Amino acid sequence: MTFGNIFIWICTVFAAALIVSAACGCAGPSEIKGTGQAEAAGHSADGSDDEGSLTSGIVVEDMTGGASERKADPGDSTDSSNTGAKDNAEDISADAGKTDGTPGDGDVMVPVPEDSFYAEEISDEIFARMEGKSFPPECTTKREDLRYIHLLYKDAEGAAHEGEMVCNFAIADKLINIFRKLYDADYPIERMVLIDEYGADDDASMDDNNTSCFNFRYVSGTGSLSKHALGMAVDLNPFYNPYIRKIDGETVIEPPGSEAYADRTADFMYKIDKDDLAYELFTEEGFTWGGSWKNSKDYQHFQYTK
Repeated sequence: MTFGNIFIWICTVFAAALIVSAACGCAGPSEIKGTGQAEAAGHSADGSDDEGSLTSGIVVEDMTGGASERKADPGDSTDSSNTGAKDNAEDISADAGKTDGTPGDGDVMVPVPEDSFYAEEISDEIFARMEGKSFPPECTTKREDLRYIHLLYKDAEGAAHEGEMVCNFAIADKLINIFRKLYDADYPIERMVLIDEYGADDDASMDDNNTSCFNFRYVSGTGSLSKHALGMAVDLNPFYNPYIRKIDGETVIEPPGSEAYADRTADFMYKIDKDDLAYELFTEEGFTWGGSWKNSKDYQHFQYTK
C-alpha cells in the first residue's frame, strides 16, 4: 500500500469515528458535569432522595446561607419544634400567672405571702372601678383617707387565692395582720373582691358570700351612715353569717336565702362565733363583733371604733 493510500485510509477511519460519535449522542466532559449538577439540584428540590437531598441540595451547596434561610423560614419543618416549644412555654406562663389558686394542672406558681400582703393609696385605676359605685358623688369620705389592700386567702379546700379590699387608712395595717394570720391558719374564706364588682349592691355581694369592707352606704333600714361608709368595718363570709333584726315585730334576715344559718346552734362551714379564729384576731386588734350586739345580730360584721 502506498503512502497516499495509507493517508486516505486513516482519514476515512477518523471520519467514520466522528460520524459514529455524533450518532450515539455522547457528551463531552463539560456537558456531563452540567447534567450532574442539574440532577443533584433536582433531588434537593423535590426531596425524593431523603439523605442526598439534605446533604447536596441545602447544606453542602450553601452551608451558611442555606442554614440561615432555613432558620428564618417560619414554615420550615426544622423550626416547628421551636414554635411548639414557644407556644407551650407561653401556655405554661399564662397558667403560672394565675393567682386565683383554683386547683388545676396550670397552677405552677404559688403566691408568695411576703409579696402579697400590702396596702397602697387609691390609684386612678382602682378609683375608676369605685367611682359612681362604692364611691358615689355624694360620698363624704375622702379618697385620700382610703387604702387599697391586696391580700391572700384560702378557700374551704385550702387553695390559695388573691383577695382585695378597700378600707380606711387607720385600719389597713390591722387588716393585713389579721388576714395574714387567717391565711397561715388555712381559715376558709369563699370570696374577696371589691364590692364594686357587684355594682356596690350589698345584697348581691352578701348573696355571693363575698368578704368586703368599704362601701359608702347607710345602715339597712335607717338614715345613718354605716361604718362601711368610712371603710372601718368588714363583712366576713356574709352569707353564712347573716344580719338578723326585728322590724315591726317581725324577724328580718339578710341576705335573703340565708335563713338556715340564723340558727347559731348548728354546725356549718364559715360559721363565726366566739370560739372562731376570726373573732379572736379581730377583737385582739380592737374590733367589735356584730354577733355580740343586743338589739340585733350581725354575725358577719367586725367594726373598728377606737
